[in-house]
Amino acid sequence: MSRLSIKKILACSILLVSVIVSILPASADIMVPTNTRVYFEKDGVPFNGSVDYTVDCYGHYDYPWIRETATTQANPSGEKGIVFSYSASCPGYGCTIYEPFYLNYRAIDTCDMQGTAGGVPFVLRNFTRDPTPKNCINLRQFDMSKGDEGYFRATPKYRECENESLEASALCIQYVVPCTAGTDADCGKWVINGLPVKDTEKSRSCRDEADKKERACEAYLEKVDPSSMILWRNNWTGKYEPAMLSCELRMTLPSETGGMSAGLQVTPDGIGQTPAMTYGPQAAAPAGSSGPVRTFWCSILSLFGGKCE
Repeated sequence: MSRLSIKKILACSILLVSVIVSILPASADIMVPTNTRVYFEKDGVPFNGSVDYTVDCYGHYDYPWIRETATTQANPSGEKGIVFSYSASCPGYGCTIYEPFYLNYRAIDTCDMQGTAGGVPFVLRNFTRDPTPKNCINLRQFDMSKGDEGYFRATPKYRECENESLEASALCIQYVVPCTAGTDADCGKWVINGLPVKDTEKSRSCRDEADKKERACEAYLEKVDPSSMILWRNNWTGKYEPAMLSCELRMTLPSETGGMSAGLQVTPDGIGQTPAMTYGPQAAAPAGSSGPVRTFWCSILSLFGGKCE
């Protein structure tokens, strides 16, 4: 295999990375730490009393691999059951709740809300199909987590250094050699131009040097002062972690008629549309810097016994 053909393949690989980056979704299937400021109003002014409420949403689970209807003991006939629920207590106007609003694989038809506002019970049936808050901001408080070492920002110098190390690692492909699949135990992991190739001592050494360069890039990271971060309370562990989203939820309490609450009414779009976010299984924080380009090259390295630290 000529060096020219390897270079052509490398160029195509880099182009493929550009295409992948352009089509990847902005977020993955993770539970996003979300701080939501909740504002209840009544008669056009802030409601400063306490509000305790529960939201129950009904529908079915809609997994990519199977469609399953949620049922409960209260609905033995197979009617749609609760697929999402959360409770919150607001001691006053503008309280903060820490519900991450994980709705992945849930098809919601309707939601009910019930609770007390200033000690007065209320029940609101079918108040929305989407319980997520509107007006969310991606806080982007850090770029990398290093466990006990803390959280870090990637400086322009770090990005430049990282890109150089990835390019150096990609060039190591020129040192792989053709092999015979089936008779060579190290063969069969990768095929280029229809020909199986395998790793060599020179290609491994080349990548080791590139890895050392990448690890050295961490000298250009800037540590984030924890006291400067907006924190999210993990209701499962009780610990505080960096928040990733900051949202608002605005609702209106009706005036009382004849000493009875007329029920809770939601302002137009107050609970509104799902922000451009996908939620999923809980994660305290990103485990590290793993953008699509890095992920792509790490997957290539793994084919040859290498790994990304």
